[in-house]
Amino acid sequence: VNEKRKRRLKKIIPQLKTPNVDGFRAYVRAFVHQAKPFYFGDNDTGWTADFDYLLRDDSLTGVREGKFADRGIA
Repeated sequence: VNEKRKRRLKKIIPQLKTPNVDGFRAYVRAFVHQAKPFYFGDNDTGWTADFDYLLRDDSLTGVREGKFADRGIA
């Protein structure tokens, strides 16, 4: 893990419900569980949500708010 990622991890982990490595794993699992195929490359550009994407504050907020969940809307 490079220095930029270390800084982001140190910033995001305290924001988790369980502020430790297990909490981060739970966050990643929650994202994977609710994310639409778009976030795994099923889009026009082949873009995927990577580790850096998960380290963003707005990604954590999105998981908490269910932003990534598929609601059956095309």
